[in-house]
Amino acid sequence: MRSIVETIVIQADPGTVFLAVLKPSAIMAWWSANAAIVLAQEGGTYAVQWGNDLDDPDYITAASIINFDPPKGFSLTNYVYLVKGRTTAV
Repeated sequence: MRSIVETIVIQADPGTVFLAVLKPSAIMAWWSANAAIVLAQEGGTYAVQWGNDLDDPDYITAASIINFDPPKGFSLTNYVYLVKGRTTAV
């Protein structure tokens, strides 16, 4: 199985950063997404959608939240990335 591990350092308090990556309105503003749904808890859902049409999106990414430890961090697993026009997940 392939995995991606990325670590970045942000000059802000942990609570501010934690909310920035979990709050749907912040995700939409930061990533220019047109929709985001986050159930911020262990086993929760993290989904983001891009494209001009909510009913026919260009891209969707979804994952499950694990290792949920506010405000320290969390991990995403079971990632699915869907691209408009493709019949299978990327």
